[in-house]
Amino acid sequence: RDTYLRADDMSAALWYHQRKSFLRSAFILVLLFSATVVILFGDVLFLAQRNSSETSTSSSAASFDDGVGVSNQAVAQDVDRKEPTESKQVESEEIHGKVDVMEENFLDESSTTTTTETETTKASKLTQMQKDTLKKVVGAEFFDDLIPPDYVPQTEYKSPCWSADDSLRCLPFFYVLGHWQSGGQDLIGRLVKHPEVVGSRHFHFWNEPRPPREYWQGYGFATDTIRKNDDTKDLIFGDDSPGTFANSWSESTRLHLSFAEDVKECWLKCQEKPNDIPDGKTQTERRRCIDGDLEDQNAEPIGCGRQAMKNDPPSELGGHGMSVPHLMRYVYDIRDENARGDESMASKLKFILLLREPAERLHDAFWHYDHYQKHFGASEDGFDQFATEMTNHFKVCESEHSANGCARRFETYHPKFEAVFFHADQLIKNMYSVWIERWFQVFDKEQFLFLRSEDVFGLPNPVSATPSDYENNEKSRKLGMSEALQKVARHLNLGEMSDALTEQMVEMPETDDARVLKKGKMSPMRKETRALLNEFYQPFLVELAEKIGDEAFMWDDFRR
Repeated sequence: RDTYLRADDMSAALWYHQRKSFLRSAFILVLLFSATVVILFGDVLFLAQRNSSETSTSSSAASFDDGVGVSNQAVAQDVDRKEPTESKQVESEEIHGKVDVMEENFLDESSTTTTTETETTKASKLTQMQKDTLKKVVGAEFFDDLIPPDYVPQTEYKSPCWSADDSLRCLPFFYVLGHWQSGGQDLIGRLVKHPEVVGSRHFHFWNEPRPPREYWQGYGFATDTIRKNDDTKDLIFGDDSPGTFANSWSESTRLHLSFAEDVKECWLKCQEKPNDIPDGKTQTERRRCIDGDLEDQNAEPIGCGRQAMKNDPPSELGGHGMSVPHLMRYVYDIRDENARGDESMASKLKFILLLREPAERLHDAFWHYDHYQKHFGASEDGFDQFATEMTNHFKVCESEHSANGCARRFETYHPKFEAVFFHADQLIKNMYSVWIERWFQVFDKEQFLFLRSEDVFGLPNPVSATPSDYENNEKSRKLGMSEALQKVARHLNLGEMSDALTEQMVEMPETDDARVLKKGKMSPMRKETRALLNEFYQPFLVELAEKIGDEAFMWDDFRR
């Protein structure tokens, strides 16, 4: 019995030790398994984060390479900024009809700088869809006539040059974009005295439908000079067309040839209609054909303009979404299609922009162009009426659409806007932030030099100035001009200018472009009208100062 008990005790002890060993082994296995799970989960999390980062980086790189500089969210934010309410978007869509698939795709690929334009200065190349759109609206023959398919790049020149048909052809290295009544042509007329600048001309080529051959042939004088020998290869020349900057509908006709042709064809057909007013009507049959039915306030008038939009669909971007800057970017990228980043000739272009305080520029434009004085009266009463009517018309358009849309396509929205005297063009030209936005979409901010006309020409504060202040500003004018010329020379990477050369430039007689800055000073703007215009332009100036990063372009020192 004792033996039996001892055997049972031994079995129990053995079982106890085995169970204890098993539990210990199981516990260790659980610990090992848990540790393995934690390690594997950490690795998976790390890889996921790294892949997400790489995907984001690749997407950004792909977007940059493909010419897409903004996310869909940023596009949506931009649309929200332009359209005041969702219901207005729906209303606009019902009125104007659906935009075709090409434009919808274009909006997805639209080349914009970034969501916040002040955070980065790098622009994108054009997407293939944008290039195809440009070929469609401008015509493939435009590009072939300007730069033939068999061109051979000539990269030894500082200016963009190529050879074709056994001849050398070149495009401008820099552009004085304007602005009207701001003195840009006077400034560049002095700069051409620099030994490295061949010359400059203003053809208004990019925004008006002029033959491409005329453009490069017009610079034959410059091409003949820079091809002489090795010492002349670094010489440059420019284009100082002031109409290039503000790409309103009328200042970008090259991009709306289809619209113009369709309107012309429709207008000619309407001339066959009788020109008398039927009983009970307020429109002649001819005007009804041209403008559409303006008597029915509940329907969109289907006139020549509305019919022409079928081939140039309406959008807040100005139609098909293309602009003069897009066209220029495409042309300057043709000669080095495969180049990236700083290798692209488009990225080496230089732009100079003289801007004037908006209310003063509008005032001088009124006194510069006779047709405004004839229509409204050659007096400050006439200017007051001009300023009031133009701002009121634009506000009506803005209440129905958006500020950017009205600036870019004012006269195409409705016959009532087309009927506005010269389509409020002078008022719209001063909305600088609307225009610089398109330039920054395809060119880097560093490629631009911004100058205030008031600084360059030493102009006094117009609020308190007398006519004699404009005539006796020689000292401030010389100082401002000298500093501006030095800035321009550095911007164009020209050789150092001596004091003697700078003085020679400054002492040149003023051109008509400079004298227009003083036109009408015998009749200064009234305080009430200035206040009206200051209020109207305020949001555009705020946006401009943000975009270019310079508070001086609020013109606070010239508006009070």
